[in-house]
Amino acid sequence: MRYELRLFDNGWVVWDFETNAPAALEGKLQEGLGIGAADDAAVLMNEIDRINKNSPPSFPPPEEDFGGGDICSLEAAPSTEDDKPLE
Repeated sequence: MRYELRLFDNGWVVWDFETNAPAALEGKLQEGLGIGAADDAAVLMNEIDRINKNSPPSFPPPEEDFGGGDICSLEAAPSTEDDKPLE
């Protein structure tokens, strides 16, 4: 598991073994917590990490999002103005 609990002087900390530092959840460091809150956060963060590791890779946006006309066409002549090669 990526996240586990550690006890520090200021309370429980959810420890991120990937970064070797206190974990952050929605930008907030998970430190100085009670045992219940820390355990809940660690369970949630481990589940999110498990889902992310098992998710398919993300793909780049469709060609249109790159401005069009920048991908080679196999057509003999451009079918639209947007299909012409970049100059």
